[in-house]
Amino acid sequence: MEKLFLTVGCGNYDRTQALQTGAVQAEGIRLNYIPLQPEEIFWRMSNFKEFDVSEMSLSNHVTMVSRGESPFVAIPVFPSRFFRHSCVFVNVDSGITKPEQCKGKRVGVAEYSMTAAVWVRGFLQDDYGVKAMDVRVGLEATEVHMCMEASCHSGHFWHGPGIRAVLI
Repeated sequence: MEKLFLTVGCGNYDRTQALQTGAVQAEGIRLNYIPLQPEEIFWRMSNFKEFDVSEMSLSNHVTMVSRGESPFVAIPVFPSRFFRHSCVFVNVDSGITKPEQCKGKRVGVAEYSMTAAVWVRGFLQDDYGVKAMDVRVGLEATEVHMCMEASCHSGHFWHGPGIRAVLI
């Protein structure tokens, strides 16, 4: 019997390496694993439905479902695993030393709806009482910055001229 051919768009994760190399194979399936950066996968899948299977932004998918516009079926598999608490940085000159002090401050994000920012808003509210309405959000770093996974992982991110930032 001929195997089902599926093109998979997913990040280059240690958890998916065996699928990418073919060391692990699903019975009856032949995978064409295309390792890409998550943002590119999300864009290509959302706009062009380019893959048979792909990693997808949880926040974008939930938004599409809430609008009745999602052509996708989600399964609870999360190949990207990242501790989002490590993605909040503050300007050392802001005086902020603990998360609760973010209330009333300007928060910079790369994209308001990206999943990482949704997670950060969630734990700031649930763990520290800082609601989304308690901060002013912009697309540039100011007093508080939520960085994206790749920039957090490398330890480098753009945080604006004259701003020095530390992890809180």
